[in-house]
Amino acid sequence: MNGSTQVQSNFGFLESHSPMLHRLAQFAERYFADDPSTSIFKLRQFGENLVQQMAAITNTFLQPNASFIDAINALRYQNVLNEQAADAFHLLRKEGNKAAHEMTGAHQDALTMLKVARALGAQYHRMRGNREFKLGPFIPPPDPNKQAAEVADQLAQLQQELQDAILAKEQAQAVADTEAQARAKAEADAMMAAEEKAVWATIAEETEQQLAEQKKQQEELLLNLREEAEAKPAEELKIVKDEAASVELELDENATRQLIDQKLCDAGWEADSVNYRYAKGVKPQKGRNLAIAEWPTATGPADYVLFIGLMPIAIVEAKRKNKNVKSAIEQAKRYSKGIKLAHDLASPGGPWEDYKVPFLFSTNGRAYLRQLLEFSGIWFLDARLPTNHPRALEGWYTPDGLMALSKKDIAQATQALE
Repeated sequence: MNGSTQVQSNFGFLESHSPMLHRLAQFAERYFADDPSTSIFKLRQFGENLVQQMAAITNTFLQPNASFIDAINALRYQNVLNEQAADAFHLLRKEGNKAAHEMTGAHQDALTMLKVARALGAQYHRMRGNREFKLGPFIPPPDPNKQAAEVADQLAQLQQELQDAILAKEQAQAVADTEAQARAKAEADAMMAAEEKAVWATIAEETEQQLAEQKKQQEELLLNLREEAEAKPAEELKIVKDEAASVELELDENATRQLIDQKLCDAGWEADSVNYRYAKGVKPQKGRNLAIAEWPTATGPADYVLFIGLMPIAIVEAKRKNKNVKSAIEQAKRYSKGIKLAHDLASPGGPWEDYKVPFLFSTNGRAYLRQLLEFSGIWFLDARLPTNHPRALEGWYTPDGLMALSKKDIAQATQALE
């Protein structure tokens, strides 16, 4: 964008690497309020361009005219992307496809995709030599006129976090004249708001022809990046790849939950922690394998309860990425003991001592890493036998898999153990 006035953006750190990436991200932020489906589709374009640049700087071979999914899988196969980053790219791809073909996408979805795309952009920024880069507070996009309550809460929280960060910075600087600076800041904020409104209007009026010109520049950039990568020693490229694959994305709890939703969907469950919530009146249904979020128990709401038809078969506890996943099984145990099996639900069997739901999971959305065994992957416990212990899994059970496991003869297994 030309001119001295710059709109605050969450993607400014990418402008020096690729004007095309920066512009697509700005369009996504701009369209968030008025047209979230277009915002999501722009983020899909952002992701497709970003993965191409990651392939170029690591000299990862891609077939001519490789699709988005092919590029993601190639980088995953070459270990440029870890499982979490690949899942994040796939989420941008799938949600972008739905937005393009079905014209779907709520403000909640667009907000999550913005945060996911920002985290992936930060990963690329580090790969380009900025190894110590950390994302600052997320700058809330313009408020939609008619936003869902969940989005309003998240935007308010993000705004508060941003204000807290600004306040902490001001306090650290120990400004002497607080009142004078507050007046100056209020004036500057008012001026910036007027300027940003004008700039966003300018962005909205830009034509697709400008994007076409930038696409041509992007193709030239990819060619130059790949030529530079080909000239580098293999050892240097390996360092870049290894560092990229070892770093976790900077995602908040809401974005992490969306990645967990997608993994559950991939395993055959119907999961949507924003819309499939107990508080929204979502109930288990015959013929559906639903993951219902925030299901009530005597000891608090379970993050997810997995239902096969009307039968609660498993409980999932989802934690932040820095939490011990193995120990979170203890919380899932409390929920299994405290859940109330209403008369309209089918019993999974049992109870097994105090447990009413047999299978327990805990996860933090982090990719499975052997070196961080208790802080990554998915932990699972079959609570039907007191001799069973939690163990790490590399993927989720499917509904058929859990149903088959539930039919195993526990008495026979106990006898065999004895």
